[in-house]
Amino acid sequence: MTHKDIVERGRRVLRMETEALGEAERRIGDDFARAVELIARSKGRVIVSGVGKSGLVGRKIAATLTSTGTPASFLHPADSVHGDLGIVGESDVAILISKSGESDEVLGLLNHLKRLGVCTIALTSNVKSTLARHSDVTLDAWVKEEACPHDLAPTTSTTVALALGDALAIALLEEKGFDADDFARLHPGGTIGKRLLTRVSDVMITDNLPTLAESATMREAIVQLAERRGIAIVTANRGAVAGVITTGDLSRLMEHEENVFPGYESHEPDAKGGARRRAGKRGRLSNGDARDYRHARARRRRPDRRRDPPARSHASGSRLVRLARVIGFLGVAVSGACSSKKEPPVATHSPLADSADQVMYGARFKLTDQGLARAQLEADTAYFFDDNTRIQLENVHTTFFTVMGAKDAVLTSRYGTTNTRTNNMIARKNVVVVSEDGRRLTTQELIYNQQKNEISSDSAFVMTEPNRQVAGVGFRSDPNMKNIKILKGASGFSKGVSTQPAPAPAAVPPVPTKR
Repeated sequence: MTHKDIVERGRRVLRMETEALGEAERRIGDDFARAVELIARSKGRVIVSGVGKSGLVGRKIAATLTSTGTPASFLHPADSVHGDLGIVGESDVAILISKSGESDEVLGLLNHLKRLGVCTIALTSNVKSTLARHSDVTLDAWVKEEACPHDLAPTTSTTVALALGDALAIALLEEKGFDADDFARLHPGGTIGKRLLTRVSDVMITDNLPTLAESATMREAIVQLAERRGIAIVTANRGAVAGVITTGDLSRLMEHEENVFPGYESHEPDAKGGARRRAGKRGRLSNGDARDYRHARARRRRPDRRRDPPARSHASGSRLVRLARVIGFLGVAVSGACSSKKEPPVATHSPLADSADQVMYGARFKLTDQGLARAQLEADTAYFFDDNTRIQLENVHTTFFTVMGAKDAVLTSRYGTTNTRTNNMIARKNVVVVSEDGRRLTTQELIYNQQKNEISSDSAFVMTEPNRQVAGVGFRSDPNMKNIKILKGASGFSKGVSTQPAPAPAAVPPVPTKR
């Protein structure tokens, strides 16, 4: 079987299950609404049951219901007749899952539940089955065939059953008015809990804030940026936040302006920018409050070139327009000492800012391995995605350290991406690595593995040493490049040979030094 055949078989399975889900959507009707109302009105819990693969689906449905505000438990039909029926109360509602609707174990449990006066919901592919006929409500989970070529292994049917369970859970969530605050109470741990429970007061800095008055000169602003975290908070009357200026803003302005600081002694930084402002308050979530969490994407303002033209300076000494940009809560939360009903400006200078969860300027991160500092990563701009686990970077500067904490090498690149789950950083475009003892490597893409403390690439590269130059395609190395292994196409020394100590091969003469 060729790779093409294998890929096509995988696609066939996904097509069949997609079609089955579409059919299930078309079959949802009044029975589904009655099932939601029945569970929502119940004063007890939901009992979910099934055997085999249906039982595994039932466990997941019970877990989803519980996490979204509907208490649920899974009850195995076989265990139910050996004492586990004790968890069932007469005010409970049972969801019984069976593709055929004729499973002996499930039908046996149905009889006991009826005897206890429990309302039952059948989730089955056969609406004419015994289970469907004797249940109070039936959810139609019909499928044309299983994805298995023999039409035997539960595949399509379990996907539809699982999807109907999710549909029930979400419909109940909305019926009960279960909101993000309720969700946070049930999910205090992990990334979800951190995002929903961390308040601005937990992360904000309130002492010795780097503030500037609106009347401050550009000289004062530059001194502030140099001395204090690369940020200056511009305040208006009575401490109200007028905006934020960062070193990144200043750098970008200088890239586009030939004469940025004419008469800068009297040049005043204007941090207002004409944009909408948002201010964090102590009690609010660091990612926004519950309402912000639900509507954040719909509320973000997209860049408007007519409203936000490029920043300009004027020789007449007028203020710099739109110099400041927003800084995300992750770096400094402006609150307390700079509290105001006004809100800080929304970043609009990059398309990434529109889709990012957070934006940070003058970003700085420590990359550690078991408490040992491996590198310090700095970037002009950092865009946070996927619950702050994926970070897109611009103008990257990374310093690597030895196990003793000494500076080992420095990496710079135009762009970068770091992932806190994989502990990898990818540097892209104009990547340069310079070691402390004089080696210099250039390439267009490079990966840094934090756990292995290793840099690697599949791209073409050139490494220059004091007395020679080495080129190849693909390599693996320590950040200092003392032990570099070239994957293919090496010139300058043999493939796989360490460069330290580095006597040049006889076939490659050293580069002559200028006298």
